[in-house]
Amino acid sequence: MKIIISNIKNKKNINDSLELARNLKEWFTQEAIESMKVDFQVNNILIALEKNKIAGFLCYSSYNGSIKILWIGVKRDYQRKGIVSLLKNKLEKIAKKY
Repeated sequence: MKIIISNIKNKKNINDSLELARNLKEWFTQEAIESMKVDFQVNNILIALEKNKIAGFLCYSSYNGSIKILWIGVKRDYQRKGIVSLLKNKLEKIAKKY
């Protein structure tokens, strides 16, 4: 399994992240999905990809020297395989630049 973490925020990555979240009904309500639609547009997002297919996402905001994780989700097939750690490690690297 080769996972790439991307910070490319485009319509496809946003839509794929929303679809992933919709498929995790035990984690995200419809109200949460509606909030994500806005948050993904106005905040930052990291995408975990394997063979150009989404495995997970992490949405975060930064303000006044701090970073706040807003949303995080991992496709069922990839859960418990270190995806969240990869996303958080990338976020830590980004945070250290500031």
